[in-house]
Amino acid sequence: MLDPITFAEAERLTFNDRESARVARFGECAGWSYAVEQGWPSKAWWADADVSAGGVEVLHQTPKPDDPPRECWYYRDGQTVGRFDIGDTPEGGMAFLLPAFDSLSATLTALQQHFGLSLPRREILDDRLPAVVTAAVPPENLGD
Repeated sequence: MLDPITFAEAERLTFNDRESARVARFGECAGWSYAVEQGWPSKAWWADADVSAGGVEVLHQTPKPDDPPRECWYYRDGQTVGRFDIGDTPEGGMAFLLPAFDSLSATLTALQQHFGLSLPRREILDDRLPAVVTAAVPPENLGD
């Protein structure tokens, strides 16, 4: 656990000072908890079905700038509901999102509408948030 830090301080810890490979800052908004993780791109995979045990919903998005396409995974009550690439139309277990995607062209906007999400952009970018080191060294590959 770290003292509350800003976006810029988290960036320095993960990229410049290299004190850690990943730092997650977290908070709550509109009934959802959120974690914004900074660190080495795309290799992080902290979310899995276990994090949603006990009726919890987890929506995990990763930008994957070094290994596109960006992904979205959804877990509910200890189960993997499904995944899709950002920009694609959800299928299979994620087909319940189609009404939101039919009325909106932007993936993130559709997800916000369906799940009632509203991340506090100013708070994430400017404020000090509680933080935790999630990885001391970069993982070698997805899933490490």
